[in-house]
Amino acid sequence: MSHRLEEVFEIADRITVLRDGRVVATAPRSDWTPTSVVAAMVGREIREIFARPRTVPGATALSVADWTLEDPLNPGRAVLDRVSFEAREGEVLGIAGLVGSGRTALATSLFGLARSRVSGTLAMPGRAATTPFRHPAEAIAAGVALVGEDRQHDGILPQASVLENLTLPTLSRYRRSAGLLDDSSRWRDSATQMEALRIRAPSPASRAAALSGGNQQKVVFGKWLLAKPRVLLLDEPTRGVDVGAKAEIHEIVGRLAAEGVAIVLISSELPELLGVSHRVLVLSRGRARATFPFDQATPEAVMAAATA
Repeated sequence: MSHRLEEVFEIADRITVLRDGRVVATAPRSDWTPTSVVAAMVGREIREIFARPRTVPGATALSVADWTLEDPLNPGRAVLDRVSFEAREGEVLGIAGLVGSGRTALATSLFGLARSRVSGTLAMPGRAATTPFRHPAEAIAAGVALVGEDRQHDGILPQASVLENLTLPTLSRYRRSAGLLDDSSRWRDSATQMEALRIRAPSPASRAAALSGGNQQKVVFGKWLLAKPRVLLLDEPTRGVDVGAKAEIHEIVGRLAAEGVAIVLISSELPELLGVSHRVLVLSRGRARATFPFDQATPEAVMAAATA
C-alpha cells in the first residue's frame, strides 16, 4: 500500500484504487497510467485537478513595499532585502525560489512571526500603509492567515480534537457570559466545515493525530477559513499529502479565489506553482528578481531568475 505512484508502478502487478473507504477500480498495472490512477482517486479527470482558478484578479488586497528582514544569526545581513509586491483579490500569486531564497521568511514575517528585525510597509483595503505586524494576532485581526510549511509543528495540535483545532483562532466568536464557550455552536460550525472540506473523521471530537496527513492539512485550512481571511499565505500547502488530498487542496484554493480571497502560494514543486498561479514572483538570495504573468512563467524563465 502506497501513495507514491512511482513506487506503485515500479513494484505492483495489480493496482487497486480506494476512494472514501471503497474500492473504485482494480486492474493489472499495464491497464493503468499515473494520470488514470489520480483520476480514479479523486473522481475526475487530471486536467480538472491542477487547473488555474478561473478568476479575474481584482483590486489590490495586499501591498508590500521595501520588506527587509535581518538575518537572526548574522546581524547586518538580510534574509530579505527590500522586497515589494502586490497580491490581488481572487488571485493566486506564486512565490518561487531555491532553498534559502527567503520564501518562508517572507510568509512568516508578513504574519507577524519574524525572528529578527523587520522593516518595510504593508497596506490593505481600508487600512493605510503600516509597519509590520508585531505578532500573529495583529495579522489575524487585519484579515491575514498563514498555513505554514510544517503542520505538525505550527499547524495543528495533534492531541486536541478536530473541533478544538478548527475553532482555535476564532474562540472569541464562541465566548459567552462568565467566560464559557458555546460548544453547540462550535460543534455545528466544525461539522459544517468538515463536510465542506471533506475532512474524513468520525466526528468533530476525533483527535487530530488520528487523521491522515491530507485530512490534517484540511483541518489547518478549515481553521483559517472559519476566520474568513482576506489574504491567505500558503507555504508548501501540499507537502506530504497524497495526490487525492493535493487535488482537494487545489480545489479549496480555487474556491477561495472565486470568493475574492488573495492567495500567496509558496511551493517547491514548480509544476504546481506554474499550473495554479496567475502570476509568479521569483526570489533569489532574498531579493525579488522578476514577476511573470502565467503565460510567461515558463520553467526556464523562472529558474533563470531564481539562480540570478
